Amino acid sequence: MISCKKDRFGYGDVLIVGTYTPGSWGEQFYYDELQGKRSNQEVKVLNTHLRFPQTGDSLILKEIRKKREFIYHSSDLQEIIDRNNQLELTVFYRLNNDTTTLEKTFLMRRYKHSYSTGTFPHS
Repeated sequence: MISCKKDRFGYGDVLIVGTYTPGSWGEQFYYDELQGKRSNQEVKVLNTHLRFPQTGDSLILKEIRKKREFIYHSSDLQEIIDRNNQLELTVFYRLNNDTTTLEKTFLMRRYKHSYSTGTFPHS
């Protein structure tokens, strides 16, 4: 599971990409609270990359917290969000302790009549 939300930290507005796996959050939280799907595969998220396909903007990765939250910053984050209604998120990960890095890209869209709140509910 992934989430993407705007927040404010010491260095200004940031976009936080949260990655949720049983290994990074604990099985009880993942399966019970988040109601995650059960799987025999162990997923380890290594990195993420954000891009706004409409304008070609991207954000700077400022820090990674607890190996599960990827925090991106731009001095004009709100303007970038206002100019775009789509966000392309690429997740780099490994399965079952394999050394091969895989990637999966998601296109998140703001709904037609949603407000520019800085979040990208995905469809």
